[in-house]
Amino acid sequence: MTTEVIETAVHVVHVMGLPFGIHLHGPGARSSRTAELVGQVHTDLVAADRIFSTHRVESDVSRIDRGLLADADADPAARQRYCGARIVPAPIRPA
Repeated sequence: MTTEVIETAVHVVHVMGLPFGIHLHGPGARSSRTAELVGQVHTDLVAADRIFSTHRVESDVSRIDRGLLADADADPAARQRYCGARIVPAPIRPA
């Protein structure tokens, strides 16, 4: 009886105050190209946090909410996904 060895790798990146575990199985799981791609995932998550975090005072979303950044001056990703999706309260009408 032979045992098949499956190449595996686990990468943990920390973003938004949380660990993100990336579990890879199969040929190339430990390759330098895979490590490069995991690094790009980390970079993309950091960029998303920089733009969308409601907990970081310097994020585009936080600055828009506080009136410190105009929608037009926000990162294009924030304009596309956030600025058009905000809910504007309906005016109160007297009874």
